[in-house]
Formats: sequence, structure tokens, C-alpha cells
Amino acid sequence: MRHLLLVVALLASVTTHGEAQNDAQKSAAMERELRGLYQHLLDALRAKDTAAVRPILADGYLFTDGFTGRVSNKTERLRALAADTSRIDTLAVDSMFVRNYEGAAVASALVRQVGRDQGKQYRDLVRVTIVFVSSPGKRWQIAATHLSAGRPETH
Repeated sequence: MRHLLLVVALLASVTTHGEAQNDAQKSAAMERELRGLYQHLLDALRAKDTAAVRPILADGYLFTDGFTGRVSNKTERLRALAADTSRIDTLAVDSMFVRNYEGAAVASALVRQVGRDQGKQYRDLVRVTIVFVSSPGKRWQIAATHLSAGRPETH
């Protein structure tokens, strides 16, 4: 009887370990997918490609600018992007971690940006909080982003 209990306990631990590994793999895959989606958004923003940005942002999208405190919606962000005269050379995710909430995910990313605005060169690291949403059978979209004030990139 003791042998049978040991076998059952061993099988239970193997199953639990296997499920944990599977969950970790799914989580890592989702994190890669969301990081890729966010980098795709950054690439479109750098290129000022409003057609590429539009489907990435959810219809109820909210953007909070940590530099000014201003909150804008999807239409306002697309309009501002089209009118932007700054030059962005680099806009890249340096690091990102994601928390999954079944149909939603919240990420914190460190974004490196290099460019020129009003004749001045800038090199900043900006912390961004991103809210991703997905409904069954649909692709992930970005529902909200919040930028913290940037800090100059150090070498």
C-alpha cells in the first residue's frame, strides 16, 4: 500500500511539474508575441505610418504622456503622429516584462529612443506601461499606454 501511495504521489508531482513547464512556455510565448507587437507599434511610430498604427490600437485606446500629463485617445494620437515633425532614429524595446490576466495583459517596458526634435538631439530611456487586450479569436491590441518621464541615456 505504501508503494502504491508513493507511485501516486510521484505521478502527481510529475503531472504538476509538466503543467508548470507548459504554463511557463505559454507565458514566454505570449511575452514574445506582445513584445513583438509593441516593437511593431514602435517601428510604425518611428516611420510615422498611421495606417500601420491604426489596427494595433484598440478603438478605446488611451495614451498618457508622462512628460506633459496629457491624456489623448486613438484619433488624437493618429492626428498628432501625422503632424509630428521630429525625426526619430531609434525607438526600441530594451527590456519588457508581462503579466497575463486572461484576455488582458499589462507590461512594463524600457524603451530607448534617439532622435532630433526642434533641432536638438536627444537620447532617452523611457519607462512605458502598456495594457494589451484580446477577445476570443481576435488578435492582441493595445488599449492603453502610459509613458513615464524619460531620462537621458548614459553610456
